[in-house]
Amino acid sequence: MVEVEPKPLAGEKKGHGLIACVELSLNKSCIVEAPIVAIQLAENKLKIKVCANCLKPIGTLVDQLALLCGPDFDVSRVIAPDGGLPFMDKTEMRLTDIHECRHRCGASYCSLECEIASWTASHQLLCEKSSTTHRHSGFAAAWGSFQAHSASDQESFMLAALAIARLACAKKEKDWEQFDIIHGRLSKLCGEFWWDLVQVPADVPASKVAKYRAIQLRKKMLGKSLGLLDTALMPVLISEGYLGVLKKDIDAQGQQSTRDLLSEEGYGKLLGQLLQNSLCIDFPHPVRQYLDLVASNLAGALGDEAKVEAILQQLQPLEEALHQIVNYQEMLDAENVEDDDEDDDEDGDEDDDED
Repeated sequence: MVEVEPKPLAGEKKGHGLIACVELSLNKSCIVEAPIVAIQLAENKLKIKVCANCLKPIGTLVDQLALLCGPDFDVSRVIAPDGGLPFMDKTEMRLTDIHECRHRCGASYCSLECEIASWTASHQLLCEKSSTTHRHSGFAAAWGSFQAHSASDQESFMLAALAIARLACAKKEKDWEQFDIIHGRLSKLCGEFWWDLVQVPADVPASKVAKYRAIQLRKKMLGKSLGLLDTALMPVLISEGYLGVLKKDIDAQGQQSTRDLLSEEGYGKLLGQLLQNSLCIDFPHPVRQYLDLVASNLAGALGDEAKVEAILQQLQPLEEALHQIVNYQEMLDAENVEDDDEDDDEDGDEDDDED
């Protein structure tokens, strides 16, 4: 680690930045900081199963391979008689344990520690099967609709929901240190209103951009997301005491932060902050890492025709799996394109209605 200091950045509304106090060498870590919130993108869930808390790949390599191949492929054909895979024995295939949510809602974790951390931080408020949310008959439907809307339109909506849930849960748990960290970090993020930041489709005439932002983005898209989230969370927040816990030395803005973030301006500002300050990170897939191992072994056998032939024979079931992966993923990509086209048509129809 190297010494850094926070300084305001030049220019209006650019926030603060970290300035190195010494010259940096290549691959030197400046800061290590956990994200305020993190999610796995909906499309990515079809390709890899990860911990809902730390996003680490979970289960076994065969589990991950089966997910890539799709439900119509029998992945057991790839497994060797000793229970392993080519160039990998059975014990090496395990990535992590799998710990399900305590209420069996479908969320999975790499460890009991991650399950507990997720529950304390936000999942206690968002779990569809918990006793808390079960007491509110409309929660599951509204929360499910919110998640579907987020996955199809803007996944930053889900980041915002998690940020709101983390603040509410820290408040209920009276974890004021965590509350101050989250609230403080959010308050220092730069960001315009979300509807002023989202890219407008290229086919919208310049003369209609302002109207598109005001109606299509602010009124319709954000309005629908906020309506679903408010319907899901507000009854739980009020009746279960998430909003009633107070801290004497916290300012008025902090006291109202959770409720205010569920207003149009508060939600729009939070979404803008998350949109401008978020990163999409692509981690190595464990199957890709395994294939690198296979390629390395095959390369090492080059020059020995008999050995190469034996390896290729050993890899034949894996070759079938790789063909299946390509076909299955192409099918998923084609379905996503069709869904996007349908969404564009619906948006266009709605815009015509406003004219």
